[in-house]
Amino acid sequence: MFQKRKRRFILTNMAMLTVVLLISFTAIYLITAYHIQSQNLLKLENIHSNTLRYQDAYEKGTFFQMVVTPEEYSEAFGVIVDEQDQRVFDSSFGILEKEWVNQAIEQTNGRNEGQIVLEGRRFLFSRAPAYAKVDSSLQNAAVEQFNQIDFFGCYRLHAQLAGAADGLCGSGSAHPACHAGN
Repeated sequence: MFQKRKRRFILTNMAMLTVVLLISFTAIYLITAYHIQSQNLLKLENIHSNTLRYQDAYEKGTFFQMVVTPEEYSEAFGVIVDEQDQRVFDSSFGILEKEWVNQAIEQTNGRNEGQIVLEGRRFLFSRAPAYAKVDSSLQNAAVEQFNQIDFFGCYRLHAQLAGAADGLCGSGSAHPACHAGN
């Protein structure tokens, strides 16, 4: 009888411990996922405002020194498109190849947000109205709506998370997940 109670006690404790640990790790996972998602949304909003500012400066002929490498442009850039999704302006000022930017626009397929994979790298994107332009040269003033698509490369974040989960990423790591997209 004592053995029976001992087994029951151990099984009850193990079941409770399993439930508590499962709930704890689920909560940690959900909090982390929410935090990463909100950070990515903030980065996309930042790209959105910078692209509009760059286009305004470009149209006014204001030039300013930008000390950024081409790799940084390919990680985060914005594109202004017309109603037919044709590129009007991109925030890389021509550093990114037009074909590459056009491929990114094509892959959005008119969706407002989501993910695309371009040359093996994953990008989050967000589409929002940029501005409307009125063509008053015609008798009936036509309004053309321009949209902005913002892209943010999230491949490094995924590689860091994958490597950290495995405990493999660090300086000099040879693990492929640590170097994805490089």
